[in-house]
Amino acid sequence: MTQRQTVAVLDALHSGSYPARFVGGCVRDSILGKSVKDYDIATPELPKRIIQLAERAGLRAIPTGIDHGTITVVSGGISFEITTLREDVKTFGRRAEVVFTENWEKDAARRDLTLNALYCDADGTVYDPINGLPDLEKGLIKFIGDPRARIAEDVLRVLRYFRFFAYYGKPPGDPNALSACREFSSQLGNLSVNRVWGEFSKILAAPDPTYTIALMSQWGVLEEILFSEIRLDCMDKLISFEKKFKKINPDPIRRLVATTNLDESSAKSLSKRLNLSGFDRNRLLRLVTAAISPDVESGDKKNREILFQLGEKTFSDLVLLGSASSPQYDWSKLMSLPDRLPIPPFPIAGKDIIEYGVPEGKEVGKILKTVKGWWADGGFCSDREKCLEKIKELVSR
Repeated sequence: MTQRQTVAVLDALHSGSYPARFVGGCVRDSILGKSVKDYDIATPELPKRIIQLAERAGLRAIPTGIDHGTITVVSGGISFEITTLREDVKTFGRRAEVVFTENWEKDAARRDLTLNALYCDADGTVYDPINGLPDLEKGLIKFIGDPRARIAEDVLRVLRYFRFFAYYGKPPGDPNALSACREFSSQLGNLSVNRVWGEFSKILAAPDPTYTIALMSQWGVLEEILFSEIRLDCMDKLISFEKKFKKINPDPIRRLVATTNLDESSAKSLSKRLNLSGFDRNRLLRLVTAAISPDVESGDKKNREILFQLGEKTFSDLVLLGSASSPQYDWSKLMSLPDRLPIPPFPIAGKDIIEYGVPEGKEVGKILKTVKGWWADGGFCSDREKCLEKIKELVSR
């Protein structure tokens, strides 16, 4: 609110005829003491007038959604979404026929959840036309008006409800909202898979979505997305183990593997159904089909070789997943292995082999693989000179 970029935008808007207020997530998160990621501002000013006011103040105005009343104003490298107050006249699924208004209550009434209909002046005064502030304080995630009507406007709101519950909700959840989510959950398959995974991945990335995932399963929503056996106990154990390590961040793919019982075939089907990126698809398959895994009953030497073959990321992911499926063992020592006994960089490359007279081609790769295996068997201790000696020995045979 007080940073110079924000003040410049508000001063520009206030030079017009109407007030401007922060709205939505930035207000909600500020009240909760969370960091603000998006800057959304609402005003009765019309879009073309917003552009005029911004440019008159020397700010860049981009008509990103001018037909819907949204202008992006850039101030000091920060983007602010400025939207004219709107009122729905008719709704057509995701689309709506809107008119611009000067009425803050009507603008609030068209939003989806009560905790997203909070406004705030530049001086910190909060306006709550839908009475969402008590809901926010209680962790009660509620739709504005009839939940069924709001979800009918956009079925993705089924997943948005659970996403907001994962980050802001407290048990047990609003029964009217949950009932409506169950009613419309069978229609999730009609949506763009990118939209579905976009929301579901955010749920999985919440600090602790255990209760939310269980709630989705209880109300018949989760099965409409995953179509597989659900392992809620593994998710719970995984997150409990994750919390022990500060450097472990929430990861949707790792948690997806923990929540489901996948083999290679079902993992490929799920990847296709969710339209995962190539990177995420490969990660999912690596974790599901890994030929070798960290061995909690073996010593550091054996597991260090496994770490070398898997790479640190996959190794750590499999340790975490192992802790979820076999919690009777202590996996903490394996989790610390990459820090305790890091694998040094392999000291040679293909060009070193070529310099010994081996022509470019398959033979270079074959020798490189042999030297790398020899280096690993020796505990990764041999330096560059010893590795070069090994190359010379192999080439001279």
